[in-house]
Amino acid sequence: MDGIEKMLRSQELTFGFVGVAPSMLVLAVLGRWMRGLTRSDGGRKKRTEVKRRCWMTLRCVGVLSLSLMLSLSATRSTCRRAFRALGDVD
Repeated sequence: MDGIEKMLRSQELTFGFVGVAPSMLVLAVLGRWMRGLTRSDGGRKKRTEVKRRCWMTLRCVGVLSLSLMLSLSATRSTCRRAFRALGDVD
């Protein structure tokens, strides 16, 4: 029994966090809801603009990474052909 009590005492911080985490989540959601009540319609337009800008940024990152991958694969195949012509690579 002494071992179990010692283990439980060592885990008090973990148990406390697990107990407090849901209430913190509820408070965060409640705070966002209250903040949304105080905003005018301009806040909705601003959020829409921010979402659009985030989407366009992610899209640009995707296009850039795709073009980089394609250029790297083209470069690799060009290098392979050059080395094959020299007889260095199978």
